Amino acid sequence: MRKQIESWLQARWYGDRRPGLLLRSLAGLQAGLAKLNRRRVADAWRAPVPVVVVGNLTVGGTGKTPFVAWLAATLRDRGHRVGIVSRGYRRQSRETLRVDKDSRWQDVGDEPLLLRHMSDCPVVVGRNRVAACRLLLDTAPVDLILCDDGLQHYRLGRDMEIAIIDAGRGFGNGYLFPAGPLREPLARLAHVDFRVWNGGVPAGEEGIGMWLEPDHAVHLGTGEIRALSSFAPGPVRAVAGIGSPRRFFASLEQQGIEVHPETPGDHGVWHSDTGRAETPAIGLPVLMTDKDAIKLEAPAGADWWRVPVSARLAAEGALLSGIECLLSPAAASGTDT
Repeated sequence: MRKQIESWLQARWYGDRRPGLLLRSLAGLQAGLAKLNRRRVADAWRAPVPVVVVGNLTVGGTGKTPFVAWLAATLRDRGHRVGIVSRGYRRQSRETLRVDKDSRWQDVGDEPLLLRHMSDCPVVVGRNRVAACRLLLDTAPVDLILCDDGLQHYRLGRDMEIAIIDAGRGFGNGYLFPAGPLREPLARLAHVDFRVWNGGVPAGEEGIGMWLEPDHAVHLGTGEIRALSSFAPGPVRAVAGIGSPRRFFASLEQQGIEVHPETPGDHGVWHSDTGRAETPAIGLPVLMTDKDAIKLEAPAGADWWRVPVSARLAAEGALLSGIECLLSPAAASGTDT
């Protein structure tokens, strides 16, 4: 049912179907709530270290997780002590928790667990980002906090905001949720410090271009690394339980691979019998995203592979320099205070 509702909404958000009166009326209510939420800026809690918020203006995936992982790992390699806080969307626990590499994704969320593995930085999850920041500061020596998906969480003060935008889908029909994909009015973009466009900066827009590149496949059982091109011409079963699954399928097709696409929906759990009615050959190799692989609830099949993606940015120097300018001289030099 959830997947059907998502498909129905997507057709109106990004297609040529105008949202109905009820959806437009609910969007008006969302506009009022967004304006009320914005007033929390005056009472925002300020952390003792710089906070950089990474978020998006639209509902659904924009490539934010690989960007946060890239940014955290890049800053760590430049000598900074980086910590990450995240909500942990659709997790079972409501506690504020530290994320370890052996944490259960059901408790901490799939994306925070993936960030812990990809960045090798401390991660804390919590619906209340202020509480998450406090736990992070109490349990890890950090000079900088990256807040994953907190653009609308105004209780948390921030020193910089970065908006991730899907260049292919843009802002859809321009309506607020649920009539459209926007969480806040488009005017909100005027207040962010950097715009990062996943797929390259469109003509007439400003910002930094980003591309998500799948480099290889990793066998889920043995850890063997194999070039994606070796799966061509296919076919393969392609699994993507992410906000924009078409992006993953297209990246495989660009390698000359014929794909049979399957998706459990964003943050959904894929099972090996998913899509069997549509898949003509069950013995095909399975290529899945890291987000799907981290949530497998049964032993991997003999020919199942995960496909890591890496964020590549054009002209990231201004972004990194801007963040490093926020840091104290001691932190920027990598020395303890």
